[in-house]
Amino acid sequence: MRPAPCLLLLLPLVPCPAATWIGGGDPLVWSDTANWSGGALPESGEVIIFRPTAHADVIRLGDGAESTPLDVVLDTALPLNLELAAGSAIGSLGTIAGGRHRLSGAALGGASAWNLAAGSVMRLGALAAWSQVELATGGGVLVIGPQDAEGVIPATVVARSGIVQFDDEAGPSHDGIEMVLAGGQMTFAWDLGRLGSLRIEENQGATEGWGAAQVGHLTVTGSGDRDLGLMPTLRSPETTLRVGGTVTVGGNLETGLVVAEVGALDLGGGERAFSLRLDAGRVANGVLAGDVRVVAGTLACATTGNVEVLAGILGGEGLSVAGTLRVEESVVTGDLAVGGTLLLGGEGTIDWQANLALGEGARVAWLPTEAAGTVVSLGGTWMLAGAAMLEVGETDWTAPYWDGNREVRLVDAWDSSAISGTFALESADKGEEGFWTLGQAGDGDLLLAWTALGAAPVPEAAAIAPALGALALALSARRRRARPR
Repeated sequence: MRPAPCLLLLLPLVPCPAATWIGGGDPLVWSDTANWSGGALPESGEVIIFRPTAHADVIRLGDGAESTPLDVVLDTALPLNLELAAGSAIGSLGTIAGGRHRLSGAALGGASAWNLAAGSVMRLGALAAWSQVELATGGGVLVIGPQDAEGVIPATVVARSGIVQFDDEAGPSHDGIEMVLAGGQMTFAWDLGRLGSLRIEENQGATEGWGAAQVGHLTVTGSGDRDLGLMPTLRSPETTLRVGGTVTVGGNLETGLVVAEVGALDLGGGERAFSLRLDAGRVANGVLAGDVRVVAGTLACATTGNVEVLAGILGGEGLSVAGTLRVEESVVTGDLAVGGTLLLGGEGTIDWQANLALGEGARVAWLPTEAAGTVVSLGGTWMLAGAAMLEVGETDWTAPYWDGNREVRLVDAWDSSAISGTFALESADKGEEGFWTLGQAGDGDLLLAWTALGAAPVPEAAAIAPALGALALALSARRRRARPR
């Protein structure tokens, strides 16, 4: 059985089976006994320690006949240029005495753990293929140079310690690399870096030499807080945030879409130009200049695009929606300004507790639904500016309270002094003729109900309560055919 990788040799007091390369023979022939201390060739599973007594231009690492991957320790400050033999693989690699080294050649093999001591540099040159390199401990530098000129090599680099530097012109040779920052750092030798993807598992500070990173997908994970504002520019078409704490974003995050399942998303007090799908958490402290879809969680900031709240909470200081706001099974609180269309309905219950200000030309409409038990409870003060319009209809409601009639309850009444402009009640009944009545339900709520012609009127809605005249509403009930959406 092969022993565990013996990079504990970085702690010299721990004994491990080892073979020591000292040089002296042909550096391109692994089996030349003159290269080995005592003339003994390494046995399977032994750690290979390099302590050369003289410089060699190139050292061939392995001969392709090994039954197990090589565990290699470089215990020298002399620069080593290692060329991995075809058929050989590296299980682990470590440095002890610093120095600047290079590895290139054949396929690297499977996952490889590298432990680079502080002050040491290992340059990964062009390899035929490789899958994963993990910079585990030590604080050294791993430099990844230009890769296969024929195309992209899919590979993963994990930085738990030290620094990973991508040393290349801004070309395609790193477009297949998945970079994982899990305690270490990353940098580029040019202004704009390109990677296939970037995954941030631990909080990172500013990194020297990094102008901007362009990645295919950016992912941020972890249980604590993450401050992306401390990092250089990050450019990605899509960003995924899966963080238990608060994620703070700044203007350095240039992305088209953010998918967030977080404790909180802090916009850093500025305007952030990306669209958002919120799966969990609270979004606040800034303005979102993009479309928002709330699957769950709380939206508590201003937006300049369109907003869908499917099953969450909409509420907070300075809350506004410049475009269309669609609300389904959700809670709406606080003060809200809507500049476009407000769509209410769907399936489930909408608990509207917010004060609403509708902008010039804004309208409110109800979504079609076939679901029994759909309830829309409207509370708060509604302020209607200019030609703002409340539109009820174009829907096949199963009435929440009375079968056969469509209705909307206005819970807690409305403050008539806060209503200005024209408040029109319109209906589109899809070919059905009838009329709207404004009345009072048995529990005291105001009620708007549609009654088809020929049907018996709803008793509570048949008589308009005299007190409703004080609302100073200009109600116009207009019968019309269904219009195109």
